[in-house]
Amino acid sequence: MLSIALVAGLGNPGQEYAASRHNLGAYFVQQVARLSDAAGWESKKRFRGAICQIQSTDGTLHLLVPNTFVNCSGDSIAATLAFFKFSSTQLLVAHDDLDLPEGTVRLKYGGGHGGHNGLRHIMHILGTDNFYRLRFGIGKPDRRNQVTGYVLRPNIVHDNPLYQKAIDHAFALFPLLIRQPAVAMSQLNRKKSAD
Repeated sequence: MLSIALVAGLGNPGQEYAASRHNLGAYFVQQVARLSDAAGWESKKRFRGAICQIQSTDGTLHLLVPNTFVNCSGDSIAATLAFFKFSSTQLLVAHDDLDLPEGTVRLKYGGGHGGHNGLRHIMHILGTDNFYRLRFGIGKPDRRNQVTGYVLRPNIVHDNPLYQKAIDHAFALFPLLIRQPAVAMSQLNRKKSAD
């Protein structure tokens, strides 16, 4: 049986953001769909995003990429959870993380938003922090006032092989992650994903 029912990948809409650091979560979820023979993506107004499904003997996994900007991701995620009657504990949010080095990937349950405005909005809209987060490390710029340009810089995902290594590592553990997230957490968090 699946422990995770909905995987949401955070990112800004628009081609200019598609391969930016801030879109690593959305990029990962799109890769999962492509490599898992998921049903085609459907843009759904009620979900404020695009959704597809992966069928398995253990159940149906829903993948979501909100079409809102990252800072408003909670609206899309809350609408999708409510429609399918999923609890927040069945949610996995994939996102970029400035506090982790480039090329690392970690799994976390609950806790604060760490300054990530997408997570902040999700927690505000859902009224809870009880959900899983798949955190893709992007490092951080030297100065705080450089953060916006740093996370939104185009094409960086394709230019830096560390990001693809992190995505590949997370994908290799994905079947375990959606069935036994606590076990996947211990494996992801004990070593560098780029090793």
